[in-house]
Amino acid sequence: MNAIELKKGFVLKGKYEIESKTGEGGYGIAYKARKINDGGTVLIKQARNRKRKTSHSFEMESLILRSLKNIQIPELYEQFVVDRHMYLAMEFKNGRTFEELIFDEGHVYTEEQSIAILAKITAILASIHERGIVHRDLRIPNILLDGQDIHIIDFGLARNIGDKQKFSFFKKKKRYREISFISDFYALGHFLLFLLYSGYSAREEKEKPWEEELNIDSGTRLILRRMLQIDSPYERIDELQKDLHNQRN
Repeated sequence: MNAIELKKGFVLKGKYEIESKTGEGGYGIAYKARKINDGGTVLIKQARNRKRKTSHSFEMESLILRSLKNIQIPELYEQFVVDRHMYLAMEFKNGRTFEELIFDEGHVYTEEQSIAILAKITAILASIHERGIVHRDLRIPNILLDGQDIHIIDFGLARNIGDKQKFSFFKKKKRYREISFISDFYALGHFLLFLLYSGYSAREEKEKPWEEELNIDSGTRLILRRMLQIDSPYERIDELQKDLHNQRN
């Protein structure tokens, strides 16, 4: 049974009043909500259905968020069930996703700025990988910029290293979804490409490979080739951070 989308003004548990829908994915719908007791803002995530895959995703997200203590990652407040549907209540992170910044607001990022942003993201990711956790969904809708601060959100696909791969994926998607640190680096490679392409204007109608289209430094090119698994891939976050540091200095 699929969940009914919550409308503005709906109250959950007598505690959370829904204000607006902020996004949705394969497993859940996210809402901005107001805490009735103090007026604070929270993010409510509603399970889309009661299927095993959805329940597993919510359970894992809850466990993983409880294990992470980082101000740049949403804090989980509680997990609860209403009408047999699972919900998560967590910290609402302000800011704009890089998807919004690039495609809605037209922000353009230089190569230098792009490398600096990636360095900030890897600093957060290091604390996640140190706990043996792989995010597996580091796309532009799941990374927020709030002033100078970066936040990583949506841990619905995150897993612990050593967990069994329960579901199969197509080959291309598998590179994002493998329960391996390498999958996070692969996703960040595509994230970096989005930043670098933000200021690109095609001169020809025919699409070319990024290495032909982007005029970037050889160091950035090598970093991208390793993240995208064209060359020997990064296996640890400190390897990537070292190359980013060298590229910035």
